Amino acid sequence: MMKPNELQEWHKLSEKLVAFTSNCSEDIKPYIVGQLEALLEILSAQIGLNK
Repeated sequence: MMKPNELQEWHKLSEKLVAFTSNCSEDIKPYIVGQLEALLEILSAQIGLNK
């Protein structure tokens, strides 16, 4: 079950991620993509989705 304010917290965090990735150097972007891919795999497995 979702915790109180959990969705609002996610929106704040995702806004920060978008702002950071919009202004970061090109050098770090492949690292960010790798981290996001790893997170996608973890979350997909947790909720039973297959890539």
